[in-house]
Amino acid sequence: MKLEKREMDKPERIGMTLLSALLGGGALAFVWIGFDSLIGGAPFPWLGWVRFGFVSLAGFLCFAAAVLYLLGRRSGKDVLKGGLSLIPAMLAVNLIVLAVRNVLKLFRGDAFEWIERLFSHPAKLIGPAAVLIVLVILGLLKEGESKTDSH
Repeated sequence: MKLEKREMDKPERIGMTLLSALLGGGALAFVWIGFDSLIGGAPFPWLGWVRFGFVSLAGFLCFAAAVLYLLGRRSGKDVLKGGLSLIPAMLAVNLIVLAVRNVLKLFRGDAFEWIERLFSHPAKLIGPAAVLIVLVILGLLKEGESKTDSH
């Protein structure tokens, strides 16, 4: 049984190349510009390096996906999904650390200060919006994959 090689449509290839390059560039620019906040802003030294590693690897994988899309390879979709899936994984690590810290603060009686600070600075709500955007992109990639598999 011979597997047929399906080429991507040119508009799809160009769009996915640009999207992958934009996401990769955005992730690497975030690492470059926000290095001090990634490393120094973490409550534990190891968490800063984990954030740095996750975002850097996601950026490199998105750039690799852009190159694969540019060459017309369908494997670019898998590489892009791998790069994008690192962001929710990093945020899950942050969520676990946040939950543990807030449970400890609750036992010490300091949890209400955190809640007040969250709602007094609405810019801190941008993170959940970014997570939602990444999850929507991953969902669209998954949906597109299931449509191509059924044809």
